[in-house]
Amino acid sequence: MISVVVKYFLNESGIQYFPAWYEEVYAEVSKQDGFIKINYEFDEKKVSPKITLYFESIEKLTAWSKTESHDLLKSKIEAHYLKDEENGIEEVSA
Repeated sequence: MISVVVKYFLNESGIQYFPAWYEEVYAEVSKQDGFIKINYEFDEKKVSPKITLYFESIEKLTAWSKTESHDLLKSKIEAHYLKDEENGIEEVSA
């Protein structure tokens, strides 16, 4: 299993939009081959949400990242960036 953690730095409108955007992401990513789960949390100041996404393999995660749905969803949240997101991928034991 592989996980990717993405931390977002959003303006005020992005913080308000994030929960609805996350629901859109969940609806799309949950249909992808190899999807296991996704969750999010805000930092203690409620300004930098972090998504953790789990897939069966790096190949299946990469396939998701190359879809039109992924690109469209990313463009929607990028409109609210204060700065680029930070992300990291790691292998996770089940």
